[in-house]
Amino acid sequence: MRGITLTLNFDTPEEAISFLKLITSRIKYSGLYGEIKGKKLKLFIPETQRTEEVVNEVKTLYRELHGAKNAFQKKRFKIQTVLSLAKLETAIPVPVLVDIIKLQGKHARLAGETIETSLELNELVKLAEQVSSAYHSAIHMPLTSSARRLLVVASLTLGKNPEETVSLLLSRNLLREEDGTLSLSMDYERSLEKLRELVKQST
Repeated sequence: MRGITLTLNFDTPEEAISFLKLITSRIKYSGLYGEIKGKKLKLFIPETQRTEEVVNEVKTLYRELHGAKNAFQKKRFKIQTVLSLAKLETAIPVPVLVDIIKLQGKHARLAGETIETSLELNELVKLAEQVSSAYHSAIHMPLTSSARRLLVVASLTLGKNPEETVSLLLSRNLLREEDGTLSLSMDYERSLEKLRELVKQST
């Protein structure tokens, strides 16, 4: 069978395995085959009309996975790449990803059209999917946009469902109810600080 073989190098065998799983789950392409030897992955892409497209997609993902690292192992990924890889149930505000990662005690910040973080690409994609699912679950709840954002961040950080999280945020005066609508009791940044204290208490 004719095709193209790409040889990709990784820092560890586990990283090579993780990348192969990411590729095979995200790129639906008949005959795509990967073989791992130590820290190297040989990826065979059969020749079809989509060959060039798939090769470019694999190379893009590889570059993203090996995003520029500084001395503290921070990586930069294009936001569009993360969102295109994720299976989203509904659109998400990207800053929510940063809020959650920072509450988990890890590095994250937005830099133009990229997100800088200590997370790996597959971890970031998984988080985006979890955020989307949480937003979808809370879509019919009577919340202002900022209250919904705090709810999603709190729900995923504390590992609680939206209903439990609403009750908790109300009991801690982070949310208030007025005319049937839930809103923040204070501005969003102060709410995040209060939530950070709550997270510390729960760990």
